[in-house]
Amino acid sequence: MVDGAEVSPAQRIYESSFRGASVERTLKEIEVGTSTTTFNPDRDRERKEKLNMRKLKTLTSEVDFYRDKFRGAMPTCVRNRLSRLEDVINAKTAIYEEALKND
Repeated sequence: MVDGAEVSPAQRIYESSFRGASVERTLKEIEVGTSTTTFNPDRDRERKEKLNMRKLKTLTSEVDFYRDKFRGAMPTCVRNRLSRLEDVINAKTAIYEEALKND
């Protein structure tokens, strides 16, 4: 617990692994989200946290799968899922790039 607030497992991993302003900023984008895909920001944050625990390869393959499956009209839930996946992929790649710069 930090300042009386409960810390998510994903946030704890990233805070212990990486230090830096850009990493913290990308983590906040995952948690807070500049564009929420649902009307409930807490639910959206929880879904992004769950996606953040998965490997980058599985996330990109899932995006490819949905893009191939839904070529024309796409249900709203699939659009929201793709939006969440893209947000997490962008944040993860930024974190990986920052880690590679530091090495």
